[in-house]
Amino acid sequence: MIKNLITYLLITLLGVVSCKKKEVLSENGDSKKVINQEITDSSKIRETKNQIIDTVQKISKTPKNLKSHLKSKVERLSKLENNYVLKEIGLIKIEKTRLIGGLERLVQSEFEKPKEIENINVDKIKNLIYESRFSFLKATKSMSPEGNTYPRAKVEEYIFNNIDEAVEIFEFLKKLQKNDRYWIMIAKEPHSMFLEENRLYFISSGGWYMMNMYKEIENEIKKRP
Repeated sequence: MIKNLITYLLITLLGVVSCKKKEVLSENGDSKKVINQEITDSSKIRETKNQIIDTVQKISKTPKNLKSHLKSKVERLSKLENNYVLKEIGLIKIEKTRLIGGLERLVQSEFEKPKEIENINVDKIKNLIYESRFSFLKATKSMSPEGNTYPRAKVEEYIFNNIDEAVEIFEFLKKLQKNDRYWIMIAKEPHSMFLEENRLYFISSGGWYMMNMYKEIENEIKKRP
């Protein structure tokens, strides 16, 4: 009987040990699964992160509509009767341009102005402009056969960050342009201004002797290549 009891206890003990081993293996197996799951999740996170980074890089490298069209436009002026030749072209500091420089002079002027003029935020307008360029052209053909008066013009290009901002500033300038008292701080000579997508073009002529000529410059520049 004692022998049988010992045998029973041994069998029971082996069974308990076997169960514990199974539990340990099961726990170890689950741990491995958890670890593997964590590794998998981390790799997915890294993969997703890399996808996001790649997408952001692709977006940031996507060419924006910020390319200058000034040169190709003004070169077409050689087709006009007076044969305008491009003498100078390049970047110009925004504060040195006719429009922005004129606005700064207007705001800083000492004569009495309405609040809407005094409160013009020129710095805000500057920040909306990605780049400003200028060009100077002079005709090779005089205005009369025996004369020495040659038409000339200056064309400025303002490239805005986007179309909405360009439209907003263009409409503001057109409204201001209707008031000669204030606009004279920006331009006195015959001139014109037009918008093309996110680019604003300002054309100033050589003087009042070009009263009948500056519009043909604008019309030629407006043509699409």
